[in-house]
Amino acid sequence: MNHILALLLGMITSAFVTAAAPLDQNVPLSEVPSAAVNAVKERFPGAEIRDRVEKDTERTGVFYEFELWNDGNQIEVEVSAEGRIQEFEAELNAADLPRAVAAAIAKKFPGGKVTKAKEEFERRGDREQTVYEVDVLVDGRKWEVEIAPNGRILDLDD
Repeated sequence: MNHILALLLGMITSAFVTAAAPLDQNVPLSEVPSAAVNAVKERFPGAEIRDRVEKDTERTGVFYEFELWNDGNQIEVEVSAEGRIQEFEAELNAADLPRAVAAAIAKKFPGGKVTKAKEEFERRGDREQTVYEVDVLVDGRKWEVEIAPNGRILDLDD
């Protein structure tokens, strides 16, 4: 009897968890609101939008997750149906880092080589934050650096 009650309780709990989870589905680009598509194209001109667009329905609204490619670098973007970019993560070439970021790396790691770089943007309410995550190789030692757009080093790990 206890096994049957446990099984029923498990099924009911599973149904509630499934119902409360966000609804994610892949949709064709033609079904994505034009405001969302235009925002992505405006922010990343020339980037190729992949066929996969994931529609996320959350408590706070509907969002679309785009996967883009630009010069061999991957970009992932989350944008609202109204066209407001919520967050993105974009791989970068070392030459594409902002001057202040590149200068901070050169000053902190003379002779170092950037092996990986990406720009991360996040919007939460009215707060926006952009950071650059850069991997630098110096004398065989890899450093992971988080840098603000103004060149201030926020975090440093080896």
